[in-house]
Amino acid sequence: MQVSMVSGTFNRLSLLKRMVESARISAGALSLEIVLVDGGSTDGTIAWCKVQDDIVLVEHGELRGAIAAYNDGYRAASGEFVVTGNDDVTFDGDTIARAYSYLQANPGVGMVAFGQKFQRRRQPDTPRVSGAFGYHYGQCCLLRRWLGDLANWWGDDGMHTYGGDTRLSLRLWEMGWPVVKLDGCSVTDYEHEDELREINSGSPWRQARKRGETHPDLAQFNRVWGGRMPKRENWIPAPIGQAHPGRRVLEKAARGNLRTMRFKAMLRATDVPRPALIDAFGKYGPIQQINQDALLQKYDLDGFQVEVEKIIRHFQPDLVVLQAQRGTNVLPATVWRLREQWPWIFWMNFDGDVHVNMREQPFYFEIARAVHLQTVISPTLFPLYASRGVGVAFWPIGIEPEYIRERGPVDGPDVTFLGSLYGEGVFPEAEMRRDAVLALAKSELSLGLYGGGWPRVGLESKYTGENHTENAALYAGAKMALSISQSKDLWGYTSNRLYQICTSGCPALVQRFVGMEAGGYVDGETCIAWTTTDEMLEKARYYAAHDAERERIGAAGKAMTLDRHTWAHRVEALWEMIGGLL
Repeated sequence: MQVSMVSGTFNRLSLLKRMVESARISAGALSLEIVLVDGGSTDGTIAWCKVQDDIVLVEHGELRGAIAAYNDGYRAASGEFVVTGNDDVTFDGDTIARAYSYLQANPGVGMVAFGQKFQRRRQPDTPRVSGAFGYHYGQCCLLRRWLGDLANWWGDDGMHTYGGDTRLSLRLWEMGWPVVKLDGCSVTDYEHEDELREINSGSPWRQARKRGETHPDLAQFNRVWGGRMPKRENWIPAPIGQAHPGRRVLEKAARGNLRTMRFKAMLRATDVPRPALIDAFGKYGPIQQINQDALLQKYDLDGFQVEVEKIIRHFQPDLVVLQAQRGTNVLPATVWRLREQWPWIFWMNFDGDVHVNMREQPFYFEIARAVHLQTVISPTLFPLYASRGVGVAFWPIGIEPEYIRERGPVDGPDVTFLGSLYGEGVFPEAEMRRDAVLALAKSELSLGLYGGGWPRVGLESKYTGENHTENAALYAGAKMALSISQSKDLWGYTSNRLYQICTSGCPALVQRFVGMEAGGYVDGETCIAWTTTDEMLEKARYYAAHDAERERIGAAGKAMTLDRHTWAHRVEALWEMIGGLL
């Protein structure tokens, strides 16, 4: 079926017949089905519809409002293109055929809005296309059915009768698909006055005016859409054909209307999401963060893939930032399927962690192939991915705002460590973490220990988890804080523990890692670096007794970290990486 024409109707049989006949003529040689949603007509409408070969009848049996009626009509339509009609209009000339040919020839256009010749107004022969917030919208129109499906048609924004047509057009604009007016495409709108118009418009308007308010549908529409669209001159189209979606990301980011969705891995499903990256992306447009672990707790793995699609469909992002660190959340097959469905969305995956035995786990390379950009914790991993035919980029973690604080009175222990004891072989530096903490605990230095697992080696500890406010206070009050990454041999890699320590103004007692100087961490200047536990104890003892030198290092480490390692810096680097792909 080439075209479906959808309309609601209620006790307007004579008008309906006129509209249907005009649609048949206007479609010309195109195959046309007419989908009518009836609200409980008693004037012979239902009987007439049932004997028409080209009419698909959806019987509501009652007036449920135009939003529900048209949504059901759209879902019943089978045409490649869909026309929105109304039972008190007629289609002028070859409007439907003309609009169909135009959309076939212009794949970057989402909808043709038909001009309306309002018969009860002063210029009944002048077609007019309505607008909202500076954008054209189609009351009667023709659009691609797959785009209507993506836009969820008239949606579920809370309106009952009015606003659905405007909402559909604005969703197309929002997704990057323009609505155009086309010469020769129009309808004659008779604006029929009857019981239906009184129910939908007359009575609600009068009641609202008595309360000093506007029509309830208009009020709800403005709550949802007011201020949501960018200025028309800042609108960016969706890329089509072979155009790279990264270009649209950069253009929309530059204009401040980039829509970003981030899937965030959590330590526990109930943890409070970290806001820093959200705030950094938020400077470039709307952003939504998804706690993927909370969803995985609610659904099984297959159900989670379905939820991901629903979330993407609803928000319609330009940029999706995944945190698919293993084959237990967003799967490569899901990314491929959604890329085909929404080819203008740019997909990146932020790994952000160390994985042992990556070579034996295909997931890491499959997800990297599926996204447009895979980021990893260290350039040391580049050859491994390259050997699998995949290019990746280096994108380290950033700092959280809770740690940006003044350095208060140093009334805590000589050394504080926030981190759990893991089993041997879990990651390369697991044994060093254990040995360093044990060495500090056995020395004369005071130790503040926070994390799980330490009673296994005879040490008492407390637990703070993702409580960043409390963690920041612990760092700020300590003379020094211990930083050990999961691997010292991955160039440039450090856990966010180092950034958190330094941002609080606390001097970092950091195990040396490859590339640390390139990241700004220089022994004796911005941190206190060590290689062996003996060196660690020697330096910890020295700086515990030399306050001025220690605090100078802490202040310098804080200034450098804020200057180089915030999430705002990471997002700026991301734009450069995306630009390099174009």
